[in-house]
Amino acid sequence: MAVVKVGRPWSESEICRVAKIMAPDMFAKITSQVIGTWIDKESREAGIFKWKDSVVAKLPSGAAPGGESTRVGILDSYPELCAKIKKHLEGLRAIGTPLSLVMIRAIMVATIGDEQPHLFARIMPDGSEFRCSDSFVRKFLRSKMGWSERTATRAAQKIPPNHEEILRNAFLREALIIRDHAIPAELRVNTDQTQVVFQQGTKKTWNEKGAKQVANTGQEEKRAFTYVPSISGSGGMLPGQAIFSGKSEASLPRPGSRGYEEAKKLGFKLEPSMGKSYWSTLETMQKLVNDIIAPYFDRMKAELGLPSSQCSLWKIDLWSVQKGKPFRLWMTKHHPTIILCYIP
Repeated sequence: MAVVKVGRPWSESEICRVAKIMAPDMFAKITSQVIGTWIDKESREAGIFKWKDSVVAKLPSGAAPGGESTRVGILDSYPELCAKIKKHLEGLRAIGTPLSLVMIRAIMVATIGDEQPHLFARIMPDGSEFRCSDSFVRKFLRSKMGWSERTATRAAQKIPPNHEEILRNAFLREALIIRDHAIPAELRVNTDQTQVVFQQGTKKTWNEKGAKQVANTGQEEKRAFTYVPSISGSGGMLPGQAIFSGKSEASLPRPGSRGYEEAKKLGFKLEPSMGKSYWSTLETMQKLVNDIIAPYFDRMKAELGLPSSQCSLWKIDLWSVQKGKPFRLWMTKHHPTIILCYIP
């Protein structure tokens, strides 16, 4: 149908564009280069536009239900694997657990990796490796389980009318600090805060299509932690800090967890928030500076042969704790050579 809409002469890029519009799930990763390999070049030079005979020969099996050219078809040869995935998902829905696409994909990836890991090395007809993509998961849910989901909407964030002026002033202030204090790239660090969601509380879930009653527990709850990454102006990655809600180390990942020892050796810090929230607090910010930021600056000064009095620049988010007077006074008293620069 895509070639019919494009018309003659055939254009690989136009066929690719139209195909993605008409069937985004099926052709999400198709490229114009791949389409070009399907076109009969000898006939094209003669002004005749058609597919190669080898491509046409594959159409009947590919178009038929269960054809191996479809991404869902890769699991057709493994009915026990499909049954295990379906049983897991149906069991979660039976107790009212909301299932987002992210959560379902994680379950499918883990199950496939445990039962048939070689599938992730399978080369697909378009030349890519099987990766259990979001489009694949949607196809599986719709075709194998008869599930559906309503489209969610959200309000856009508001941008202040003078945002260009705010950004320009922030840029000029940072440039002035770097010039006046001769701060090299190694002593300029940008720190972010990002929420990492284990499970998102939601009013929407994948469920049997047409179901009249859809139970859902924990609609307003979510499980998450805050990750605090830092990177220097020279491209050096600092160890990260992870903050979990809770009042003791029992809230943190277990020492036997996968990757735990490696993270510890690399200097990553896992901190309980000492409360119900998992966001940064004054105490976790102080630990971040004492355990990660300040030691990094001291080490870089030694490597660059700079005196301990050399100033450093630390860019951080403009949140209530970071911009609060207690934190700023604490920084001035304990780390006077670290200049704070807020990101608007």
